[in-house]
Amino acid sequence: MNIFKKCLNWKVMVGLAVVAAGLFVLVSPAVAVAALPFLVAAICPLSMLLMMKGMGKMQQNAQANAAAAGSAGTTQNSCCAPGKTLSREEQIAQLHVQLQDMQSQQERLTAQLRELNSPRQETALATPVAMAIGRE
Repeated sequence: MNIFKKCLNWKVMVGLAVVAAGLFVLVSPAVAVAALPFLVAAICPLSMLLMMKGMGKMQQNAQANAAAAGSAGTTQNSCCAPGKTLSREEQIAQLHVQLQDMQSQQERLTAQLRELNSPRQETALATPVAMAIGRE
């Protein structure tokens, strides 16, 4: 049932229910009943159109925010207080620090992988297991 949550927009469903009720009251119940399958089939495509419209607005807002940040000449630092901007040199220094942190983290992870993949580690783990089942 999770797939229906992606396809069904409550605003579309309410709008089509209003259309069905209007057909029922203003035209005739037979027309409303005849139109009901078409209205139900229109829920998903109309929901997708609303979703695309909403995503377009979000993209326009993101582009406008990026343009506003770019026009200031400096970039905001995500780790600092809101409104504080960094100069080009400060940004470069911060990126160097982040790069060094990532390199040291990569070295630690590589060492852990090497240690876990070593054959002596497997033997060290196998011995207590073998003793537990009475083979050694």
